[in-house]
Amino acid sequence: PSWTSITGTQFSETVLTMTMTLDETGTVWCMPVRNNFSEPSINEILQNNESAGCTVTPACTVSMIGLQSKTLYDIWCYTEDDNVYPQRPNGRKFAPSQVRTLSTLDTTPPILTIVSAESPT
Repeated sequence: PSWTSITGTQFSETVLTMTMTLDETGTVWCMPVRNNFSEPSINEILQNNESAGCTVTPACTVSMIGLQSKTLYDIWCYTEDDNVYPQRPNGRKFAPSQVRTLSTLDTTPPILTIVSAESPT
């Protein structure tokens, strides 16, 4: 199957989501890797085990959890159609142009420490 739309969302400090639509029913797996790190193999994406079953409509969402806050990630995805035996599964991995780069949120407020203070005269 091919992707007909791909969007990424910063969900929280430790969660990113990818929302996609496919041109046929299938399953999508996604894997975040640190920005500019090496591209994961299909097996690595599958072993990451963050997936969603997708139909043509509506869009499906894959949530990637347990990430580090304030960190930039490249999101790689792989899709496979839901053909049943005796048909052979047909899979497709993101091309580099389809990779989305997202950052987890930074919602922690800053802590200010006053080192010294002077009163005006």
